[in-house]
Amino acid sequence: MNLLAQFDLSQIPLLLGLAIITAVLLRLTYRRLGSRTKNQPLIEKAPRYTPHEQGGGAIPPAEMARREAEMCDIARETSARLDSKMIALAELIRQADLAAARLEAANREATDREHS
Repeated sequence: MNLLAQFDLSQIPLLLGLAIITAVLLRLTYRRLGSRTKNQPLIEKAPRYTPHEQGGGAIPPAEMARREAEMCDIARETSARLDSKMIALAELIRQADLAAARLEAANREATDREHS
């Protein structure tokens, strides 16, 4: 397969744009990597969170139970919202199917009138 035979002049702006974007990104990457010190790692690790650093310890059982109950309530509300939206969507789909059937019937009727 000859690649030059498939080359079209309309592809030149696209290739030129890709080359410019590649050059800019390579230059930015080179500057960023060049500005770091020799001992600085490429990717810095995020500090790890421990509850003791915030001045507290483990979450008390009563607080944990309250949060769990709150999450259950949120899950129940979300499930109810999704169910109601699914019911509404099913009704809209049913109405759309009926409308499509009516349009098809009207189209067939109009076509039959033209041929008669």
